[in-house]
Amino acid sequence: MDQKEKLIRQIFTLHRERGFQRFYQEFFACREAVCVYPDPTVRSRQLREHWDRLSEDEYRGFRKRFASMSVEELTAQLTTLKGLVEKTQSLNARQATAIAAREGRER
Repeated sequence: MDQKEKLIRQIFTLHRERGFQRFYQEFFACREAVCVYPDPTVRSRQLREHWDRLSEDEYRGFRKRFASMSVEELTAQLTTLKGLVEKTQSLNARQATAIAAREGRER
């Protein structure tokens, strides 16, 4: 795999992660998800597995959209996405901890 292909794959992985973070925020505390997976750890794992299965099917189209970019453009895109993902992951972790604590008090 050449450098450009590696960068495209890394960017795809980060885009997938950003999408997961939004998906996670929306569905982690969803009443139906809590009923089906009352354990927050299991619920997180199930959400992740579901998202990863769905998103991997999108790679071919994603790759086509990014194939015309230069290595420099891809590198800049990767750097920007890394910062965005780190910020959102931190927020999600705090949110999940608060939800898990609240759910523990409600039992």
